[in-house]
Amino acid sequence: MLYEPICREPTHPNVPKKDIPYKFEIPKIEPFKGKEDPKEHLRKFKYFNYLITNDDALILRMFPKTLVGQAMD
Repeated sequence: MLYEPICREPTHPNVPKKDIPYKFEIPKIEPFKGKEDPKEHLRKFKYFNYLITNDDALILRMFPKTLVGQAMD
C-alpha cells in the first residue's frame, strides 16, 4: 500500500458520533481531487452545508464524501 491509513475512521476520534438523518444529502459541490485550491473547497463545503444545518458533527461526518482520488488517499 502506497499510503498508510491515518486513522481507522474517516473523521478524528474527537468528532462526536452522529447518525446521519434518513435521506440527508450534502449539497452537490465539485469533489476535491487534491489539485484544486483546498481552502476554496472548504469554503464551499462549509457555506453550502451551513445553509442546511448548523450541526458541526454532522457536517464533519459528511466531509469525506467530498473527496476523491488523491485527496481521499
